[in-house]
Amino acid sequence: MSYLDELYSVKQPRIFYRNTYYHAYNRGNHYQKIYYESKDYEKFLYYLKYAERISTVDIYGYCLMPNHYHLLLRLGSNEKDLTKFFHSSMTSYSMYFNKKYHQVGRLCQERYRYRLLAGTDDVHKIKNYLKQNPVKAGLVRNSEDYRWLSIYE
Repeated sequence: MSYLDELYSVKQPRIFYRNTYYHAYNRGNHYQKIYYESKDYEKFLYYLKYAERISTVDIYGYCLMPNHYHLLLRLGSNEKDLTKFFHSSMTSYSMYFNKKYHQVGRLCQERYRYRLLAGTDDVHKIKNYLKQNPVKAGLVRNSEDYRWLSIYE
């Protein structure tokens, strides 16, 4: 491995800011589905809500698509809680999924990605993006009809 390969393969530390909104997302490994039936979506939401209770992260919206998810989150007073939130929810869901579908290994392509939302305009843009996701994918005609979409105003 060359010096540059080694340099770029190191995971960069994640920096989070208290009392800030984030758009977080991830997709299934090899674009595979991460939810096959309603019970899977429900279990994913259960683990998210549990992680919300044990952290200072608040869920302000989500859109769960068959092979990926989008979350609108607000990090509270502890900048380490976004990591705690994802570790708790994604580890639990991955274990559930792998056991149920007799799989091993990672469920998602990589660790979650995120974007800091600097202001209210960015938050509104993400809310609109979440609403359009199932419509653009052809899953529903109107975002209000998509069961796995919720945005808190």
